[in-house]
Amino acid sequence: MKDGISKRELVKRLNYLVKCTRAGEEVKTLRLSLDENTVKIVWKSGCCTNVNIECDSGMAIIRDVCSKIK
Repeated sequence: MKDGISKRELVKRLNYLVKCTRAGEEVKTLRLSLDENTVKIVWKSGCCTNVNIECDSGMAIIRDVCSKIK
């Protein structure tokens, strides 16, 4: 992760960017767990998808979350 950018900040920015795309139209929000090991994708339908990001770099977090949003 780049200095000065936390997982929380990265997920916050990714949340905004995903919603700017057609693929992200059904995403309500992205939530980082308190232990910062999981991103929960909350869909507008109310369903949730958990993405494990425990040992991920910044790019790996982006890839892993986006791979679940097709």
